[in-house]
Amino acid sequence: MTDPRINYLLALAGDIEGSSVFQSFDEALLRLHWAFEVMVKLPATVYEPVAKLRQLMALRACGLGAWRWQPLPAQAILQIPFSTMHPFYVVFSDHPAAAAQIAEAFRGRGAAPFHISSQDVEGAHKPDTVTLGALRDHFLALVDSNSQLGLAAMREVISGWKGKPQERSRIDFKGNYTVLPNQMTLRSVGVVPRREIPDWSSDDPREYLKAILQSAAQIDRFRAKAVIGEEVRLIPPRPDTWLVSPSLLHDFKRRIDMERVPERERPAVRDLIRMLERQQLFGVPITEERLKRLDESEVAQGLKATRNLEAKLFAAAVGAAAAGTMASVYRLPPGLGRVRGAVRHFADNARAEAETSPSKVARLFADIQDQLKSNVAPEILERVAHSTWGVKAVTDTPLEWLPVDGLPLSLYRDLSRIPATPGNLTVMLLARHEPIRIPVADFSEILVISAFEEGDRFDQIRRGFDVTEPAWAGRLDIRFVRVGTVDELVEALNSFHGPLLIFDGHGVHGSEGRGRLVLGKEEVDIWSLAGDVRVPPIVILSACDTHAVDRSWSTVANAFLRLGARTVLATLLPIGVLPGAVFASRLIFRLAAFLPIACRALGRVVRWSEVVGGMLRMQFITDVVRPMLVAGEISQEDYETIVAEANLLAHGTLRRALDYLQGELIERGVLDAETFAERVRLAIAGSDTIRYAQLGSPETILIGSIQDMPAELHDRFAPMGSGLTPVWRTPPSPAF
Repeated sequence: MTDPRINYLLALAGDIEGSSVFQSFDEALLRLHWAFEVMVKLPATVYEPVAKLRQLMALRACGLGAWRWQPLPAQAILQIPFSTMHPFYVVFSDHPAAAAQIAEAFRGRGAAPFHISSQDVEGAHKPDTVTLGALRDHFLALVDSNSQLGLAAMREVISGWKGKPQERSRIDFKGNYTVLPNQMTLRSVGVVPRREIPDWSSDDPREYLKAILQSAAQIDRFRAKAVIGEEVRLIPPRPDTWLVSPSLLHDFKRRIDMERVPERERPAVRDLIRMLERQQLFGVPITEERLKRLDESEVAQGLKATRNLEAKLFAAAVGAAAAGTMASVYRLPPGLGRVRGAVRHFADNARAEAETSPSKVARLFADIQDQLKSNVAPEILERVAHSTWGVKAVTDTPLEWLPVDGLPLSLYRDLSRIPATPGNLTVMLLARHEPIRIPVADFSEILVISAFEEGDRFDQIRRGFDVTEPAWAGRLDIRFVRVGTVDELVEALNSFHGPLLIFDGHGVHGSEGRGRLVLGKEEVDIWSLAGDVRVPPIVILSACDTHAVDRSWSTVANAFLRLGARTVLATLLPIGVLPGAVFASRLIFRLAAFLPIACRALGRVVRWSEVVGGMLRMQFITDVVRPMLVAGEISQEDYETIVAEANLLAHGTLRRALDYLQGELIERGVLDAETFAERVRLAIAGSDTIRYAQLGSPETILIGSIQDMPAELHDRFAPMGSGLTPVWRTPPSPAF
């Protein structure tokens, strides 16, 4: 069967090595930032140019119309086998050597990819002049000259290609990274700018916000036109709101060897570093004296150029990913990164051996939230509050803690986050957009790896599972494996073929170096296992500091994402042994009790982001109410009654659940509204729920199949056939 998707490959030159200074992008990839802007003007599949625009937007909103892209060394592209299954390729090149390699290797070959290059090489199209017609003619020639590929059926489809209907924008398109992602999305659906203003900037920060809000609002209007039918039951929409902020590497200053900088240029380089560290608003005010110093320093100019290329690449890669789901992107100001000091103070207290009073913990956390909120415009917070299908973040800043209607964002909405450093990992994760469909039955197979010795006082998860076993016995096959060495960990991972791993043990991440997991007397750097292990799509890390909020990018969670996990539930701070065990036990109970009925109850498949988001909200309900039970303020019967009802409401939103709790507790005479609000405030800062982060793309993991849906829907979806059959264990094609 021919795959209708067009494979977009970014050819990296082999003689450019190293990673960029500030955000750690592949140096060879920096030159190809323009490829993403060209790509979104072209179709993602051969069927797209014959589809109606409203249907196309619906496919994108549900995550089925995005572009399939991947950076690869030029030499690797030359080895890709062209076949009936994967015949359609577009290759971008920028470096002269890579462009020449591609042109020479495919000269005269009937199955050559469509080549777009900034270089003047034979057969290549220039980025600013490439057209849909040229791509159509190339694919028609490919079909006609390769009868052995069995592509004749595609000829009629490709022959009927037509451009998208043009619609003139009500706004100007401005050449600035803050609005580039939204403008890419608008261009991808045929929007023509009222006028273009290249290299736009402003001295007024409000102008940046205005441009972001206007472009996002136009996307929202387009998305509202999408015709999403019954298919939403099997392909629920992706998050419609993205919060984005590029980040600097934790140790970027160490990557600049000042000893090699000429002494006369060092003041200019230090000026540049200070500007980057202290920048709060879009646009950097600079004195004439400092500007002259920067202009006269070759090193400073080189570093500035690198940072500009990083910003272009980051914005363009985010734009390509967001355009693929018709999401609105809200770029947050650089001042967001300056919350790091308050975060470090909070983390230091969390790690301190002496117990910190609840009021101080709440005060430290409130300081972080105040700083986060001060960097997010009220208009953006309003948009976040009304997001329909969750929020996506791309940043290193813990936006999980951003206050929305008095609650941390991770508890207010289903939230997932892609780290902004290292840049190479960011690009890889943004490219992983295609859905993974897992039937409910497959969640009967779960791997729990414990790095504690049996009987260890920290070995609480197994004890918690023993308590909840009556609820999952006979439904789940939980494989418990104890590991004490790296070899045992590798063996446990490679012998497991289910979708979910829970790791129970110690995590460490010092102020220097990489994060590690502790296995008995050994510490393992998960990054070092690349190529040696297979990891499931879902990883739960019940260990401290697996994505330490105040440490370097080389975290345990990032390592699992790099090794292939689609999502990792990681810890931003140390977690309590008992709360961590309770959380994992409740998650197992939720899988056993909730998943089998969820699809039938909701009438649609369930996204993994919803499973975890609901779990966090329910755990927080417990954190609010249980102290009242322990203190004797409410009876066991009242506790069970109101928590059960609040948990049902928490499946949707935590605010509704808390409003219910407040009403019930007031009616029972337990406390008044003011006291309840204070209890919630203290519970937020002290709860382990704020110490978790959903990393990667859990919203792309769809749980359920036609068989898991209500019986009355089986016949309705039967014609969709094998296209909806879960095949998540099938390995990807060699090129991807």
